[in-house]
Amino acid sequence: MKIKIKCDFCNNLFKTQKCWVKKDNKKHHFCSRKCMGKWFSKIRRGKNNPNYNNHILSRKYNGYNNPFYGKHHTEDTKEKIRNKISGKNHYNWKGGISFELYSKNFKDKREFIRQRDNHTCQLCGIKQEKHIINGKLEKLTIHHIDYNKDNCKEDNLITLCRKDNSKVNHNKIKWIKYFKIIIKQILRRK
Repeated sequence: MKIKIKCDFCNNLFKTQKCWVKKDNKKHHFCSRKCMGKWFSKIRRGKNNPNYNNHILSRKYNGYNNPFYGKHHTEDTKEKIRNKISGKNHYNWKGGISFELYSKNFKDKREFIRQRDNHTCQLCGIKQEKHIINGKLEKLTIHHIDYNKDNCKEDNLITLCRKDNSKVNHNKIKWIKYFKIIIKQILRRK
């Protein structure tokens, strides 16, 4: 159901959904994005801007005013910092699984999988002949869909470029579901 309310900037009446109107005065209502932009520009100037103090603080401690300006960590301190955030102390530590070895038949399967996928990254579509890393032509990587290095079945391996192979190491459940759909399509084409 639509109701009429007043724009907080231009005071014109306009219609909007009843459910979008809050009874308390915490939410503002505008007849257009233009009015909303003008209202924010007017309201959030100077000290009313939420970033006002951050700007002053950043100026206060930048350059010569920074208490650490011109100083350097000692090698001992650098080593302490390095030890504090590496290995088991790092927030992303998964118990050393990156050091696990691949199964023996994985090396044999890599080229077969690249050929099956036409030497193309199955996420972004880049061809192997255009896969250049640090000025060198590199082979595309083979990704284990279920993240298990021992599972080297044909329906668990897919070709990815290095950038996408790094990207799929986050939000693994999402990528497992996505790649299972892709691999079914690839195997159906065969």
